[in-house]
Amino acid sequence: MPRFFALLALVFASSAAAQPGRQCATPRPTTAHMLQTADIVQRFQVARASSSESRRFGNQPTVVPVAVHVIASGPSEADGNLPTTQIEAQMDVLNAAFQPHGFRFVLASISRTINATWATGMSANSANERAMKQALSEDTARFMNVYITDAAGDLLGWATLPFSQSETSFADGVVLDRETLPGGSFAPFNEGDTGTHEVGHWLGLYHTFNEDAPAGNPCGGSGDLVSDTPVEASPASGCPVGRDTCPALPGLDPITNFMDYSDDACMVEFSAGQADRMQALTASFRPTIAAGVAPLAAPDELVFGQVFVDITVRRMVRIVNPSQTPLVISSITSSNAAFVPSEAALTVGSGESTELEVAFTPTDAIAYNTTLTLATGGTPLTVDLRGVGRFVPELEVPTPAIARALDTDQTDTATLTLTNAGLGALEYEFVGRSAGREAPSSSSVASWRVPTLKEGGRVAAARRGDGGPDAFGTTWVDSDEATGPAYAWVDISASGTAHTLADDGTVEVELPFAFPFYGTSQDRVWINANGFLTFDGNPGGESFRNLALPSADAPSIIAPYWDDLDPSSGGRVFSQDLGDGRFVVTWEDVPHYSESGDPGSFRFQVLLESTGSIVFQYAAINAGSYAASSTVGIQPSDGSAGLQVAYNAIYARNELAVRFSPRATWIRTITPSSGTIAPNGEQVVSLGLDATGLAPGAYQDLVALATNDPFRPETRVHVVLGVGNALVPPALADPAYGQTGTTARLRLDWLDAAAEYEVQVARDEAFADLVFTDVIASSQLVFAGETETGYWWRVRSVSGTETSDWSLAFPFTTGTEPGDIELEPIAFRMDAPFPNPAEDAIRVPFTLAEDGSVRANVFDAAGRLVLSAESGVTYRSGIRNTLRIDVATLPPGLYVVRLVAGSEGASRRLVVVR
Repeated sequence: MPRFFALLALVFASSAAAQPGRQCATPRPTTAHMLQTADIVQRFQVARASSSESRRFGNQPTVVPVAVHVIASGPSEADGNLPTTQIEAQMDVLNAAFQPHGFRFVLASISRTINATWATGMSANSANERAMKQALSEDTARFMNVYITDAAGDLLGWATLPFSQSETSFADGVVLDRETLPGGSFAPFNEGDTGTHEVGHWLGLYHTFNEDAPAGNPCGGSGDLVSDTPVEASPASGCPVGRDTCPALPGLDPITNFMDYSDDACMVEFSAGQADRMQALTASFRPTIAAGVAPLAAPDELVFGQVFVDITVRRMVRIVNPSQTPLVISSITSSNAAFVPSEAALTVGSGESTELEVAFTPTDAIAYNTTLTLATGGTPLTVDLRGVGRFVPELEVPTPAIARALDTDQTDTATLTLTNAGLGALEYEFVGRSAGREAPSSSSVASWRVPTLKEGGRVAAARRGDGGPDAFGTTWVDSDEATGPAYAWVDISASGTAHTLADDGTVEVELPFAFPFYGTSQDRVWINANGFLTFDGNPGGESFRNLALPSADAPSIIAPYWDDLDPSSGGRVFSQDLGDGRFVVTWEDVPHYSESGDPGSFRFQVLLESTGSIVFQYAAINAGSYAASSTVGIQPSDGSAGLQVAYNAIYARNELAVRFSPRATWIRTITPSSGTIAPNGEQVVSLGLDATGLAPGAYQDLVALATNDPFRPETRVHVVLGVGNALVPPALADPAYGQTGTTARLRLDWLDAAAEYEVQVARDEAFADLVFTDVIASSQLVFAGETETGYWWRVRSVSGTETSDWSLAFPFTTGTEPGDIELEPIAFRMDAPFPNPAEDAIRVPFTLAEDGSVRANVFDAAGRLVLSAESGVTYRSGIRNTLRIDVATLPPGLYVVRLVAGSEGASRRLVVVR
């Protein structure tokens, strides 16, 4: 429906409960500037009137290239990293408003910056604004720079007036609150017209209402210095059609003008006088743009960083044509074959821009510097291309699971061997761990460029930047990720305990088990009407005011949907002990508190697990007028740690699940928690286990290992601790947690823990859709599944009539290959050593028939023993292990390597070179 026809509806809306008012921080100009600009506009109008050719603005608009800078606190959309589609929608709004008045805006570039300081609470004329603009601004003479961030308080944005800065000043530009862009949450200012309003300032317009009226005479100020906008005493709010704050003067208030403070839906026009002013001041103060910017490619340099050999990373360059004729690019070439443009030629329309993709695939570990040339028939456009190739590392974990048994209060050390079978240095970090209890503050793993799936790469990034860990080591992941939880709604509407909650009310409930939460043990919880749980009792009447997490002002909180909900107006709240180590609380179709507008309804739940894990699930999020006003996350009461999934952003949606996983405190240390492993090297990592204070029973954890191996960016090691002779579940080894692309017929493998095992495979995490279940006497079996299907598997130990807890459930996804693996009798086998020829060290792969150690002997060509190496550790049978042997002391020549395990042995040839 055309926006003008919506005005009558807005007349009634303006009389409803007060909405937040528009707030603009663009400063009022000085009297001297006002007089100067009035003279400039008058001379422009006189010159145009006397011209023999009357210019029609719509035919040949001034084209303004726009450099957009997105400032976010993290890489996800929930962190403020807005998608390109939202930015393009803002450009459409600008062009719909300005093109009839002589201006067209064309998107030239988008930069994305992760900076939590700049991304939150940005204020005008602050040191942070200055630092942001100084670091990010693009050639301000040729581009309008737009900074998208979170503005302080209720500010929506601000801009520099054309005469307040020189056209080359880095300070020039427009700042917008991200929630004002089309689709944002800052209703009723979320249709993009804050951008229109602030760009109007950037082109020289003032507010339509008096900002300098003398005391006692609100209609006596200078107004906006535009003759055809009626005098207005004060800013409008809502859409008060017919408003007249200066009845003694001609005309009603210009409440539909983009330079008033009305709601976005109410703003529909600029006046002819405003168009004159924008054209005149652009010609005077922005002469480079007014004269017409030449076609350009932005950015003029594409930096790919460090990229692994034979892996492709893609970057985008935008071709901008501000001219009045189409730009024909007859050829697009790179002087180095490692860089390949997606098009060989293209045409860009007048006043348009288009993106061109450049793919970088290094073939060697060297620096690449070259130029992309776009032939235009005149001066070619060029883009410098930079990248560095790096050899690929290859992570191997010979024993990808750990199981230990301890007595109460006993300590022990387990070891985990990491090996690097690749040609590049392997960087690793145990995520959320360090030598002590604190999470590492930074990681060099992120310095390596690994393509994400969205970039067309073969693997996902090593870790999600928004998944933690926090200072306690807690992490989160949602069901959109391959390693995330499956959505499996637990319906307790007919079986749960119903709770009657007043608006902002709280009810205390006893938990069926001791729930571990940030180092404390909780036996009761308070359920709050406003979509959260707390362990701090009734938080009081301000509980509806959701905060960003972590925050010292928030209580201990588990917040699946913290917002101003009102179960007293509808819906119900239930809780139930599920009897399997889980306790669930459900908000069933609870509406938002609302005095006007659509309150919506919200159906979601939180599951507390006895292990300390927390799961949020969303069944029906019908947000109504409140799409982006909630907090999703957790924190302890002092705010010293915590994880925020979303804050005042559109995140929760139907059939989404989120899991929070605490760090197991009984794994006291991991040493070293991060480091670099040279090619063909290994690192033995020690895990300090501590059963102090633990009750007899089974304890499990997934230790997450992030690496720069592009094919194994994240590995999770299953650690099982049995305390006090408890029957424990086995530690799962293969397929690994979250493994993808397995064959449909594959072997499930776990560490020995009992005489028999019950095994289950399902299509869902709740194991409601079972596809396989059996009790077997072996620690492995062959599962025949379907191709391209996601599964979960788990195992528990069986001893007579006693069973252990289930192991943690592991997800895996099959690929397109059916597979033909069979269980084979486990036998001793030695595979070929590598690298061969070797210079410094070799690795010898082998499989043992029984758990045990190995010895390697190296003989020269004459049969003399020249080197002997003992493994020093016990290897597990039935899986591929490797032994590293240092051969740096051997002279070049031909050798034989013999591997001995008990009474069995095998030999392989080896060549040593220098």
